[in-house]
Amino acid sequence: METEVGPFLSTDHKEGKLTMPLRLVSPGSSTTLIQRVMFLCYTGSVGGTDKPVQIQITAGGNLVLTQQIVDTKQDDFEEYTGNWYFLNPPVPFTRGDVISSGGITLTVLGTDAWTPKMIFFFGLDTASGRPNEVVRLVSVTDWTLGSLSSQVPPVSLPLF
Repeated sequence: METEVGPFLSTDHKEGKLTMPLRLVSPGSSTTLIQRVMFLCYTGSVGGTDKPVQIQITAGGNLVLTQQIVDTKQDDFEEYTGNWYFLNPPVPFTRGDVISSGGITLTVLGTDAWTPKMIFFFGLDTASGRPNEVVRLVSVTDWTLGSLSSQVPPVSLPLF
């Protein structure tokens, strides 16, 4: 896994690197201390949004992260786009704490509806740079949980 790859991979040397090595990381466990979260999503042909998306993570009965994702340099949450974001919780937590007495919720802070096609959350054991361990938190490969909007309650994501 590489998280710090620079701007682009390209066959045009003026635009970026042609190749890069991928180093191995270990799969973490339920006790791996998560210091950063990687959120990946793909929006298909239906339901893009320009509104902020809010993520909340609860672990051990405590709210450990609330973050709104607003417009960035990429085409955020638009139809036919894939996006990735790094989320920085103020306190570390474990997958075990999320599963035992917590959860991850997702909502859109606006009246338009976002319908993702795929959603993934991974916990990383480093606060920055390349992780040593990665913990899978959420893996939704075919979204069937309805549209996200301020008009409906936040969606609780199925934990892996």
